[in-house]
Amino acid sequence: MPENEPRVNLYNRWDPGVKAGDYKICVKQTVTTDPQWIFTPPDRKLKVDAPYYSLADDTVLACFPPPGAKGNFGLLLPYVSFRDAQLPWQRKLGVTNGDQEPWLTLLVLAEDELAPDDVHTGPASELLKASPADVTMPVPPSEEMAQDTACTVVDLPVNLFKALMPPKVEDLALLAHVREAVDEPLPDGEGTRIRPACSHVVGNRFPRVPQASADGTCRYTAHVVSLTGHQASLNNPSGLNTSKIRMISLYSWSFSSVTSSETGYTEAFKAMQDDVDKSHGRVRISASSNVPEVEDRLKAGYAPVPYTVLTGEQTTAWYRGPLAPKPSAQPTAHVPYTSADEALIYLPKAGMFDISLAAAWTLGSQLVLSRSDLAEEMLAWHSHAHRKIVALALATHPDTSGRTLSALPDAADGQGLDAELCARLGDPTRLRSDFHVAMLDGLGERLTAAMQAPLPNAGEREDGEGEHEEAEVARLAGHSTVLPEKAPQAPVSVHHHALALLSDEDTSHVLRTTLATMFASKPAAAPLRRAPQAYMGSEEEENLEPGDELRMWEPEKMMDLVPAWYLLPLADALLPENSVRLFHIDIPWLSAFADGMLSVGTHSELDTALNPHLKKVLFESYKSSLAYGLVMRSPVLRHWPQDPFTTQEDELIFTVEGANLISRRQLGPDTALLLFDEVPKKVTLREPAHVLEFGVTAGAHSTDSPRILLRDSTGAVTNKSVAISESMYRPAVSGHGVEVLDIAKVADALKDAQELTTVGAEHLAFQLLHPPAVLNFTIVA
Repeated sequence: MPENEPRVNLYNRWDPGVKAGDYKICVKQTVTTDPQWIFTPPDRKLKVDAPYYSLADDTVLACFPPPGAKGNFGLLLPYVSFRDAQLPWQRKLGVTNGDQEPWLTLLVLAEDELAPDDVHTGPASELLKASPADVTMPVPPSEEMAQDTACTVVDLPVNLFKALMPPKVEDLALLAHVREAVDEPLPDGEGTRIRPACSHVVGNRFPRVPQASADGTCRYTAHVVSLTGHQASLNNPSGLNTSKIRMISLYSWSFSSVTSSETGYTEAFKAMQDDVDKSHGRVRISASSNVPEVEDRLKAGYAPVPYTVLTGEQTTAWYRGPLAPKPSAQPTAHVPYTSADEALIYLPKAGMFDISLAAAWTLGSQLVLSRSDLAEEMLAWHSHAHRKIVALALATHPDTSGRTLSALPDAADGQGLDAELCARLGDPTRLRSDFHVAMLDGLGERLTAAMQAPLPNAGEREDGEGEHEEAEVARLAGHSTVLPEKAPQAPVSVHHHALALLSDEDTSHVLRTTLATMFASKPAAAPLRRAPQAYMGSEEEENLEPGDELRMWEPEKMMDLVPAWYLLPLADALLPENSVRLFHIDIPWLSAFADGMLSVGTHSELDTALNPHLKKVLFESYKSSLAYGLVMRSPVLRHWPQDPFTTQEDELIFTVEGANLISRRQLGPDTALLLFDEVPKKVTLREPAHVLEFGVTAGAHSTDSPRILLRDSTGAVTNKSVAISESMYRPAVSGHGVEVLDIAKVADALKDAQELTTVGAEHLAFQLLHPPAVLNFTIVA
């Protein structure tokens, strides 16, 4: 097997230590003495439980074809996977001496084989104890059924039951097996990666489309049914003298089989690879134009969108979201946009507007206004910044300079502002504590002494003061002109002094450092759809030192807030079905998006002046942790695990070399967006291991029988094969061709072809298992 393929062990069954049922523990102790003593304590009753009427949703790991799927499944066998590796053998069926058969099986029924009233749902006490006419009922369980126990039953026509069940009851054992993934050592050598085992129950019917189908489609429903209570019917199906037999349906799902489709993993991956080769994987519209300006815009990832100008005229404008086909230039330093109009770009050569940055600003503003948590957060940030700069202004204002600082303990004369002192000035609790310390150091006595000192008498002059005034008058009298009085200067307000402080680089650095330290412990609001990454609270942020740069909103966090349409306008053109698109993050777009977010809570000139500093703390950093990403769209993504890029059950379905996955987002049921910290060298997608396909391979010609390509012990396909002839099928189901495999005959053919003494369920599954589809593509930066 390839080096990166998951290693698995297959078993024909996995018996539990004790099967479900009622047990009695009997203990007898004999003491060999004279006379002999025999102790017989009371018997203990024990009940081992197992599912009987239904299966919980989390019991089912996967099923194939996936629920609601539509594809060409005519050569594939449906199956269901259970998280519990022992589930198919937890109950004793008791139809053979070896008792190796599972107590449940999978029946695949076409849409025309059951009437609407053949499926019933309700209390088990009513559905299993009642005896409808001409219906064979299962033998009820020994335990008492609760009145509210929910149950679903299927009244299956007897002729269909006989056609779907194996001719020999012991052949049921060939349709269930266990897959145990081998634990692998972790890369760092610390322990192993645990891969839990799971059980599989495989159907024996190919869901083919009847020739009589007008639209080339046939809908099927797969039922996991309980065989418990039908032992007599299994041993002697010819003894059934009713037209229907009632079976408990533990789990069911539906899918559609069509004559041709490209929704399988192999076909989808091939189409995605062809798309990457054709489009070079760049997120842009695959179109051309004779107009150079239009051609350049399309290559740059822009899309033409309808736009209404302020005068009400309808026109077309260019728009591109934050996904760019090539790295974007860093935004030039600018005061944050205060409105969308400031971010609007007019292209005189084309006579069109570029509304990308304006749309980003509007989206950021409207997004904050539409969510109370984000609005409260932005208002709180503005309020904190406003209080800090006012505290700095009061501490350094000409009218109060020195008074506030001198009142603080350990504040030397002329001490410059730093982050520690700024924190003390802005924290009422710390100011109150500093005032208390100053009072203990004698501030109260000094203030009292100053207030009790006698004031000088009015009119009294100190020695020499009069002589100095007379000399000054004489000096002025010698001038030919009288100097005008000096106009008094208007006092500088705290507001204007704060604005002046913000223009000073040292003071603004102190402000940003203080705000960064304050905000480090305040988590940013999460998006409506939370990404796998935490939004705040990492060790690096908690251990922030004064003076360190910090970005509260990383680009991936901002990307999670952007609606899908703003990421991919005209998605069908930018991202066709079964395609992969690679992109760089457009930093100017995110910068305008941040400006729009900061506009909420901006009410005054001081707020506007504070926004660049808030932006540096909240949205900008000296280093970006985001460099690259890819977005892919394919129907197969609908049926992958809930989070295929972080799940523990199938870690190998998505691997990347040369980069780390830092964020993943589901844009739609068939679209996923991935973000990396660096440009990856290679990306690999694999078919999930627990939704692999069991089936046969079509012959070289339409008239050839399908075949099983034989594998050696390593899993490699050999040059040998086994043809599935018509003799290996059960009799045709009414209205359908030959679709039901005689699984025992298939096992005998494999045994003869490989010269084996016996073939069990694990060997049969190994030979019917299709190799997983793999998609590899190398990134060209």
